[in-house]
Amino acid sequence: MKKISQTWKNEYVTANGLRFHCATQGEGPLLLLLHGFPENHYSWRYQMAPLSARFKVVAPDLRGYNLTERKGPYDIRTLCDDVLGLIRAFGHERAVVAGHDWGAIILWNFALEYPEALIKMVAFNVAFMPRGPKPPLEVLTDSRFDYIRFFQKPGEAEAVIEPDIDGFIRTAFLNNAANRGFISDDELKVFADGFRGPGGITPALNYYRNFNRNWEITAGHAGRKVMTPALMLLAEKDPVVRPEMADGIERHVPNVVVRRLDCGHWTQQEAPEETNRLMLEFLADVK
Repeated sequence: MKKISQTWKNEYVTANGLRFHCATQGEGPLLLLLHGFPENHYSWRYQMAPLSARFKVVAPDLRGYNLTERKGPYDIRTLCDDVLGLIRAFGHERAVVAGHDWGAIILWNFALEYPEALIKMVAFNVAFMPRGPKPPLEVLTDSRFDYIRFFQKPGEAEAVIEPDIDGFIRTAFLNNAANRGFISDDELKVFADGFRGPGGITPALNYYRNFNRNWEITAGHAGRKVMTPALMLLAEKDPVVRPEMADGIERHVPNVVVRRLDCGHWTQQEAPEETNRLMLEFLADVK
């Protein structure tokens, strides 16, 4: 895949009391792009220019990631407040929001917390998960979620990951891709560099360490539906977040359009042209 040249600006804004770094491009309705783990704003590099033809595109480094301030807490309510703060920091009351991986987890919760702030939403890979009767770590027992349990104990995961952050990033990206040629060594380094410096990878791991805490503080989400018009993009070859995890999503997200892409976990990076086409089609009526 050809290397993308940077077309966006780098901006810093304060939202929810935190200093966020954002990649920004274009004018128009606000389109906020939320990355996943272990990434940063650069995971949206193929979307910035195409989507900016119609939107003010903003791809932040999430709380604790890369050039954004590395300060907690990292619970889901704080992360949702971050999104609302970012929308307002760019002078808007409502926005289209897209999220991949952890960005999608935040987005689904945001849709329940602040539905009035959403015009439309696009979720990548991770489908809406209704609040169950048990904490998630008691439910995610399949071996493909072993990494989540590995991340839980403070210090232990860091001791394994941080001595070779480049190797960790390479393994994470290539082992979860359908086509390993989708990313270059230089691009992998952009993601690895995001975890160097004070705090290292700990803030990103703290998202996972809040899984059960998030369940505890969102009791009000039980039984609720997401009514925002939604596009659900699923990756046919995602080895962890398998597309069948979205089966029956219509019961909980009545206004959803589901599309499948022939790629691995890094959807917008592995299948950028198809991603951009589907997003622009879905958002064609947004003014």
